[in-house]
Amino acid sequence: MQNQRAKGIGAVLLIVALAALFITNQTLFVVQEVQQVIVLQFGEPIRTIQAPGLAVKLPFVQNVVSFEKRILSSNAPSQEYLTIEKSGLWLIMSPAGVL
Repeated sequence: MQNQRAKGIGAVLLIVALAALFITNQTLFVVQEVQQVIVLQFGEPIRTIQAPGLAVKLPFVQNVVSFEKRILSSNAPSQEYLTIEKSGLWLIMSPAGVL
């Protein structure tokens, strides 16, 4: 009787630990040094994060979109670079303005 009860408690603890790990994985995210991040809630920008480090969001309600913060250079002759849409390239200073 004791052995079955111990197995039941062990199974419950395992399920709780896995659920806590899953929620933690959905809550925490890392902003790299070369990134800037927008936190979206239901598709609307809530905040921008430009400092590197560990950050928090609401699980299942908020999601994260990241953008490059680096300036990418080229040794090609000086000329304007065009995208497929025939518009020039730019540096993203405020990631919220992109959305």
